[in-house]
Amino acid sequence: MAKTSVDQWDETASNNTDIGGTNIDEGCAPSGINNAIRALMAQLKTWFKSTVFRIWDATDSTKKLAFDLSGLTAGTTRTLTVPDKSGTLAMISDVGSVASKTDVRRNLIVNGSMAASQENGNTLGTTNGYYPADQWALYFTAASAAMSVQRIQARTLANALDQIEFKTTTAKASLAASDSVTLTQNIEGSAFASAGFGTANAKPLVLRAQVTLPAGLYHFHLQNSAGDRHCAVPFTIAAGEANSPVVKEIVVPGDTSGTWLTADGVIGITVDLVLAAGSSKTGGTASTWGATAYFAAATQFNILSSTANVARLADVGFKLDLDATGLFGQYQVREVHPVYRSERYYARYDYATNDQICILQAVTTSVASGVLVGPAPVRPCKTPNITATALSTFSLTNAAGGGAILVNSLSLVGTVTGGVFTASATRNGAGLVAGDATILFANSPAIIVANSRL
Repeated sequence: MAKTSVDQWDETASNNTDIGGTNIDEGCAPSGINNAIRALMAQLKTWFKSTVFRIWDATDSTKKLAFDLSGLTAGTTRTLTVPDKSGTLAMISDVGSVASKTDVRRNLIVNGSMAASQENGNTLGTTNGYYPADQWALYFTAASAAMSVQRIQARTLANALDQIEFKTTTAKASLAASDSVTLTQNIEGSAFASAGFGTANAKPLVLRAQVTLPAGLYHFHLQNSAGDRHCAVPFTIAAGEANSPVVKEIVVPGDTSGTWLTADGVIGITVDLVLAAGSSKTGGTASTWGATAYFAAATQFNILSSTANVARLADVGFKLDLDATGLFGQYQVREVHPVYRSERYYARYDYATNDQICILQAVTTSVASGVLVGPAPVRPCKTPNITATALSTFSLTNAAGGGAILVNSLSLVGTVTGGVFTASATRNGAGLVAGDATILFANSPAIIVANSRL
C-alpha cells in the first residue's frame, strides 16, 4: 500500500517501503539513501504523537508547547478554528472558579460610563466636591487657580455616550506644595471586600479607562478610608496620543497591610485620576503601597499650567485580577441600569403636581413622621440625609375627616432611614391634634433627595 501521509508511516523504519507509490525498498536506490528515508519517516511518525510533539521558542529551545489529546473520543477528529486576528489565549483558570466569577467580571466602579447624572445633569460646576456625574466628584486644592467640570455628550471608543470634561479656566503654572486636582470615586467597603486588602491574601486589581489628556505623565492614585495607605500607578500620554481619546490600563497590586473597611456605607477604597499634584503629595515608589501620601511622581503633568488644557474621562472599569494576569479583558462599558445602581448612594425623586408623594402620621401636636411613596427607593448604603425643595405651603387632606391641613413650613429634621422622615407641620396654622393620625400629603410639586454618598 502506498504510504501517502505521515499518519500511515510506521515507527519501525524497515516497514516503510513506499511513498505515494514510489518504491523505496532495498535495491530501488542506493541502500544508504533508502535507509535514511525510511528512518526519517519513522522519526516523523513518532514525532507527531501528542506525547512527543513540541513547538519550541525561536530563541530558547527549552521553552516548549505540548498538546494532550487523551481526552478525545476514539475515532474522532476535533477541529480548532483560529480567528482572523491576533490575541492571547485564555485558560479556564483565567476566569477563576465558579464561586469567584462574579468578582472577576464585576466592575467595582459605579457609573463608569457616566450615564447617570441625577444631581447636576450636564450643568457645569466650578466648586470643590462638585459631582459632574453620579459617584464622580472633582476635588482640588489650588488657591488662585480656577477650573470647571461637567458631563458632556461625546461618543467614546467603546460607543458609550457620555464623558466627564475638565477645563482649566485660570492657570497656575507653579503649584503650591499642597495643591492637587483629582477626579474621584469612593467605592463602598462591602463592594471591595473580596479584594482581601489588609490580609495575606490581598488580590491585585486591573483598572482601565478612556482618557483624553495633554501629553505627559499621569497617575491613578488609590487609598484606604483612613488615608494612611497610598499607591500611585503611572501612565504616559505620548506626543502622538495628546488630546486624543486613548484607553489606558494599569495594574494595582494588592495591599497586605493597613486597615481596609469592608462594611456597607463606608469607603473601601478611593480611586483618583490625578490631574495635578504639589510637592507634598509626590515622592515614594510607583505602583507600591505605602503609608506616605504619595499621589504622583514629581514629574506628574500639571493640568492647571495653561487654560488650553482640557481633560476627559470615560468608560472606567476596575476589577479583581484573581489570577494576576495583568489583563483587564472584556467588560461591560455601559451599565444596564446606571441610575438604579447609583441610587444606592444618591437618589433624586421628582414629583409632579397632583402626585401623592408621602403619607404623614401625627406623633405629637406639632411634629409628624412621613414615609416617601411613589418610585420605590433603592436601599441606601447608609442612613441618608433627606432634603426637599419646593415645599413651601401645601394643602393637605385629613383622611380622618378633620378638614384641610396646611403645612406652612416643612422642615426635615436630622437624618432619616429608608425614606422615613420627621417634619414640622401645622393644621391651619395650629398644632396637629389626635384626630390627625393619618394625613395624605398631596397636590404639590416637590423634589426629594436622599443623599447617602460615602
